[in-house]
Amino acid sequence: MASYHGPVVQSALLRSELVRLRRERGLTQAQVAAGLAWLPAKLIRAEDGHSPVSQADLDALLQQYGITSDSQRERLHDLNRGAQVPGWWEAYRGHVAAAYLDGLRQIAVLDDARGGVLQRPERRDQPALQR
Repeated sequence: MASYHGPVVQSALLRSELVRLRRERGLTQAQVAAGLAWLPAKLIRAEDGHSPVSQADLDALLQQYGITSDSQRERLHDLNRGAQVPGWWEAYRGHVAAAYLDGLRQIAVLDDARGGVLQRPERRDQPALQR
């Protein structure tokens, strides 16, 4: 996926897509978990973003949801790969206070949601409404 979105945004996009697919099929978290022989907590943590989604787990979910389109599967796998890349702020872990690190992460996420203005010099002078 050619995206400048960082890992937090890609994770949120993946999670929202997985929840949407489950709901479109009229399935509860308990039903999906039972169909995959998972504990319900595993699916809940994945959908809430408290646990990363492995490639095998994503494949299992997509199969459970009946997703056969190669392009849709690849798009979701791209999001999943992007979600697991450490954010640039992780390089400072252990060197700055945890609260400061969390602040850096929040700034990066907000900037990411706005199109990466702070991280992309070619866009700094462009008015927000033209992005």
